[in-house]
Order: sequence, then structure tokens, then C-alpha cells
Amino acid sequence: MSALGAGRASTVALLSGNRSQALVARYAANPLGARVAFPHQVPHTQPATAMVAHLPPGATDK
Repeated sequence: MSALGAGRASTVALLSGNRSQALVARYAANPLGARVAFPHQVPHTQPATAMVAHLPPGATDK
């Protein structure tokens, strides 16, 4: 995560269900000083891209 730019004052959003991989990612982000957010689950009928469509340009570049 550090190589991807996650660090102090960063927010890592995990678009995942109740999976062990999400827990591992959460515990990897915390020592870097990053906040972790678990947005609401997206129904399977709605693509995940619709969930981040409102973000400003460049917010998902890292």
C-alpha cells in the first residue's frame, strides 16, 4: 500500500464484502497511518464504478 501512495492522512476505501482479504488490507493500512473506510455494499446490479462516479477527477489515480 505504501508503494501505491497510502500513508499518513490517506484514506483507503475497501470495496469488499465480509472477507478475510479486507481485514488483512485494513491491518496493512493502519501502521502506515492511513484511515480505512468500508463504504456500504453495492448491490450486484449496480457497478462499483457508479459508487465512485461523484469523486473529483484524480481521486482514484493512485
